[in-house]
Amino acid sequence: MSGFNRTRAGLLVTVLLGCSLVLGVLPAQAVESLTTKIRVTVASDVVRDGYDGMSSAISAVIDDPDGYLSTPAQYTYETTFSMRQPDGTSSPVDLAGDLSRFRTDDGVETWMTYYGVDSIAAGEYALTTTIAVSRTDGTLLGTITDTTRFLVRDLPRLTLAITPKAALKGAPLAAVGTMGVADRALSLQFRSKGRQGWTTVANLRTDKAGRVRSTITATGSGTFRLLYAGDKTLTDGTASAAVSVTDPKACTGVRGCEIVKRIDVDGDGRFDQVGMVRSGKKLQFRVRTRTALLVRDDSVDEACSPRFWGSARVDSDRGNELVYLTCAGSGAAAFRVLDYAKGKLTWLNAPGADVDWHLVYSMNTFSGISHTSRGAAACITYSYGERPSAGRAYQATRVSYCETDTGWKRGKVTKFTVKSAKAVRKWSGWHVRGLPNNV
Repeated sequence: MSGFNRTRAGLLVTVLLGCSLVLGVLPAQAVESLTTKIRVTVASDVVRDGYDGMSSAISAVIDDPDGYLSTPAQYTYETTFSMRQPDGTSSPVDLAGDLSRFRTDDGVETWMTYYGVDSIAAGEYALTTTIAVSRTDGTLLGTITDTTRFLVRDLPRLTLAITPKAALKGAPLAAVGTMGVADRALSLQFRSKGRQGWTTVANLRTDKAGRVRSTITATGSGTFRLLYAGDKTLTDGTASAAVSVTDPKACTGVRGCEIVKRIDVDGDGRFDQVGMVRSGKKLQFRVRTRTALLVRDDSVDEACSPRFWGSARVDSDRGNELVYLTCAGSGAAAFRVLDYAKGKLTWLNAPGADVDWHLVYSMNTFSGISHTSRGAAACITYSYGERPSAGRAYQATRVSYCETDTGWKRGKVTKFTVKSAKAVRKWSGWHVRGLPNNV
């Protein structure tokens, strides 16, 4: 049995032969007409692990408990083997020529041989064993045949990578797996930290290069695994990757931070948390969307008292812009507008490419901003005017700007008169839905 134990993975094929005849006196075909039969059994399929120096084999074993095949003085036998390949073709294989004989502990005569499978194709095989029994004078008594099927399979080489490994709840995760074999069905599964069961999150199929890709949403910490169920040429297999997921709010862990608004900033139709915190000259806005935590810093004059002004649709994007007062005094106020673009918080410049949006107010001057739309484009109108000290009417100008890919494009300019200070309220300050009007 030493040759059998040397294999890392093997298939045991057992051929049992029993008979109840009186040796030497039966006519031809007596073996088939009585209870003599052959049974071929498979102990296990062959799994080739692919490690260097290891051999895989199938083993054919013929047990002879009655000593029928062990009496060469009276009878002879010939054992032949034929193998049907995965492609359907059949051919003889050289097993009988290497038969070795030994006796087991219970006295059963056993005949064994090996057939190496390291160089054959993976797939389903059928081994047909035929025993022909004859008298010593050459008279054929009969043949007995049986077939057993088995698989020769390799281990799948699976890998799985999840990026990023640390993510916010709701953020997209990229799953990339490799198998090296095209057109195979795989399952991407997830198990939450501390749980036992697996949940399938995606059913995938390998491409021509044997790869799979998927984007999933981070729901919590846990482990992803790529599962292959196995087939006739490959065993089942898995590859896994862990991910750590946190769910901070806009102000989590930030001392002095205050939630100033809940509004859709990124345009996905969901309310986002808007936090604001000031420390000395540093002003920070923090926006927690469904998929990310966005942070934008600004520097402010310590003599000013910046405050959140409101949120509104200023440009053409679906989300709301965040407007805050940076400084005010001496009849003037400066605002800045935070815009969500390409996954970040950026400044939305005023017409003229200035980051600040200026408004003036006094007894004799005014300016204001209103918002309109032209089709899909957002447009704003700057209105400003002044009056001579001797008169009651304001001489004013309106200038329209519409958003383009390169910024605000100047449009129509209109001159008009505002007859009284009371009428100035229609034009001065913010006239954008969602923003306070007074400065």
